[in-house]
Amino acid sequence: MRKFMFTIVLIFLLSPYALFALASPVDLQLNTTIPAVSTLQVNGGTDTATFTPGTPLTIPYTYFGNQLVKMQITSANGFNLRHTLYETYNTWVIPYTMTFDYGSGTQTTVVNGSSVNLIDYHGTYDLAKNMVFSAENINYAAGSYSDIITFEVIAQ
Repeated sequence: MRKFMFTIVLIFLLSPYALFALASPVDLQLNTTIPAVSTLQVNGGTDTATFTPGTPLTIPYTYFGNQLVKMQITSANGFNLRHTLYETYNTWVIPYTMTFDYGSGTQTTVVNGSSVNLIDYHGTYDLAKNMVFSAENINYAAGSYSDIITFEVIAQ
């Protein structure tokens, strides 16, 4: 009889819980979309620079982005500064070299038109690096010389 009473009391105490079932689990999937960002600035936004043969010229650049990219650097004159009278005197050039820090902290010689991966940090970039231009200090014809360097950020 004692067992029977205990069972009845137990059923009585648990029956309210049996009448109200717990809710089924619910899943929530969170999503987001991160827009692509890519910002390159060379020489603080100034589009000209002057250097003297025999004295290396260091120029800063910054790149901020969030997708894997390559940097393609192209010299219009094949890394030669051409004299303003180049069309008449096609030997009046100043050959120069360019090195670029692709994010590793090391200057790498640029090959005209080639594209090189920038060093990322978990798929993102916040680079503040330098490039260096150098030309031999020898006797050149007097006058103005120029070249145009194009920097292109290419998605990998």
